[in-house]
Amino acid sequence: MSILGMLKRRNFEVVSFNGTERLLFPKFFPKKSREKLNALLHSYAFRTLLKDAILHKDRFELGDLAHYCSEETARLYLKELIALKLVKRRKDGTYQLVRNREVLSLSDTLEWFLAAQLKEDLECDSLWNVTLSGLPSGGDFDVLADCENHLLYVEVKSSPPKSIEGENVSSFLNRVDDLRPDLSIFFEDTTLRMKDKILPLFEEELKRRFKDISHLNPLFEQVHDETYRFGSLFITNSKPGILENLRLCMGAFLKDRGIHLSQGVI
Repeated sequence: MSILGMLKRRNFEVVSFNGTERLLFPKFFPKKSREKLNALLHSYAFRTLLKDAILHKDRFELGDLAHYCSEETARLYLKELIALKLVKRRKDGTYQLVRNREVLSLSDTLEWFLAAQLKEDLECDSLWNVTLSGLPSGGDFDVLADCENHLLYVEVKSSPPKSIEGENVSSFLNRVDDLRPDLSIFFEDTTLRMKDKILPLFEEELKRRFKDISHLNPLFEQVHDETYRFGSLFITNSKPGILENLRLCMGAFLKDRGIHLSQGVI
């Protein structure tokens, strides 16, 4: 089923989607290069290196990319980025992001990557960077997909947990309330524990909105490791991998909609 059709039947007006203006790669990026970049983005170490490259996008050295990986690994990834023509060497021997003016963060590219995972690996029709008109929350949605005729919304956060505040959680929940998806996932690109900061932020905001759940403790059910759920709302991170955790959330959601036998009665 077309995700555009799902949105139209819900009476949403789609303003734009699949924006390429702020992606790490240009619009007419060779297919083989996209496939190579897609493969590299599976690595959390590569994504953290990319974040450092974007942070120092006008001028950086190898040492600027070795904060979360070895210098040898950073050198290999830098070589790949140069081969993909995403990074170029400057006259002074330092490096520069080719699309240094367009790329503000890894967020847009990460949205593209998640949408690609949903489409190519999980066979879900998907869109990224979607704008819907006339919604109080602003109508900007990172990734939308068709999960067996269920509308899936994924919020993608490339910044570390320390940068996430209550207002980010509140804005996300406002978008969920406007869209009313069947399933929503708050994805944080980190391997750190979600219960240290992200989970408490969600619990605080949900209890503020819904007084009748304030007595529930814990509010979220642990699905597996750092993946938690509150009904059809899931919170997850990058460990052990993005695709694995997307499958985990979608699998838990879909299993709830199957037949459950209790004492021999359907």
